[in-house]
Amino acid sequence: MALKLPAGKHVLTFSAQHLSGASSLELDCRAGQVTYLVVDAASDENFWKPTLIDWRIDQRPGMPPLFAHRPLVLMAEGQWQVDAE
Repeated sequence: MALKLPAGKHVLTFSAQHLSGASSLELDCRAGQVTYLVVDAASDENFWKPTLIDWRIDQRPGMPPLFAHRPLVLMAEGQWQVDAE
């Protein structure tokens, strides 16, 4: 998902609906800055209690090669997440 954030400090919290655990990342955004985040989560699931055990959040200044030819989600739940340009 693409987000357009105003300049300033922001805390993004990542969690999973059916797994426990969460991770947060603080971003200090400058006006016009573009930052890419690659979020990966691994879980130790069992029948009785699926538990999220490892969040990996990689912050990059440029677009990750794996994302270069994939479309981004610009609208979620009827709301634009970035300007429709």
